[in-house]
Amino acid sequence: MFQSDTKNPGFYNPDDMKEAFDRYFEKSGQSQPDNTEDYVKIAYDSLCFSFKYYIEKLEQLSGKILDTFHVIGGGSQSDYLNQRIATICRKEVISEPVEGATLGNIMIQGIAMGYIKDIQEGREMVGNSYPGNTTSRAKKVS
Repeated sequence: MFQSDTKNPGFYNPDDMKEAFDRYFEKSGQSQPDNTEDYVKIAYDSLCFSFKYYIEKLEQLSGKILDTFHVIGGGSQSDYLNQRIATICRKEVISEPVEGATLGNIMIQGIAMGYIKDIQEGREMVGNSYPGNTTSRAKKVS
C-alpha cells in the first residue's frame, strides 16, 4: 500500500502533482504507482486518513463523537472522494455547496457588520437561500 504525507510541503501547489508524488515516493523508498488511477487513489486516501486522524483527535479533546462530516468546496463535487471519506472515517458525509467557504465568509462578515444577528440566523439564511444545500450523502461503512 502506497502512503503519502499530506503535510509534506512538496504537495502544496506544485507545478506537476504527479512529479511531486514521484519525488515523495523516491525519497520515502516507495516504488511509483503503475497508472493514473493509483495516483488518484493515493491522493484521496491520504487526505481521508489525514481527516480520520484529526477527527479522532477532535473527538478525544472534546469528549464527543462526531457522526457527520461536511465537505465544502471543490472536493464536495467528487462522489468518489465523499464515499472514501465515509468509508475510511466511518462517518456520514454530507456534500455541501462548492461555494460553502465563500458563503460562510460572507455570513461572518454580515454578523460583524451587524446585518445578521448571530451565527444561527446566518445559518438559517444560507440554508433557506441556497438551492440544493445538500447535494449528496455518502454513508459510513461499518
